[in-house]
Amino acid sequence: MFLSAEQFKQILSSLKSDEAPRGSMEKRSAPRAGLRTKLVVYRDGNLQDAHTVWVRDLSANGIGIVHTSSFEKGSHFLVRFPLRSGENLSAFYTVMHCKDLSKTLFFAGSKLDRIIE
Repeated sequence: MFLSAEQFKQILSSLKSDEAPRGSMEKRSAPRAGLRTKLVVYRDGNLQDAHTVWVRDLSANGIGIVHTSSFEKGSHFLVRFPLRSGENLSAFYTVMHCKDLSKTLFFAGSKLDRIIE
């Protein structure tokens, strides 16, 4: 599952982006845009279980988030990306890995599962 080029462009244009590191040897299936922005994710799609996370990077088929609690590999979360039109684009992700950045910060790399229309 991939975001369409237009969906990806809309999301990136509504979020602040960093430049890619110089000389990086990216081996991913889709290039990632470095980000430093906050979003709310909903574990298992439960709108009552909201968590504010930092988005570290985003691609057409994945997202990297930083949070104060870990995400279990294989778990799912929903993201509602704000678009400039005022609408949201909702997408489900599966956590592929989660690693400790410090005692209180965790990085979860996640793969896009599906987009909710």
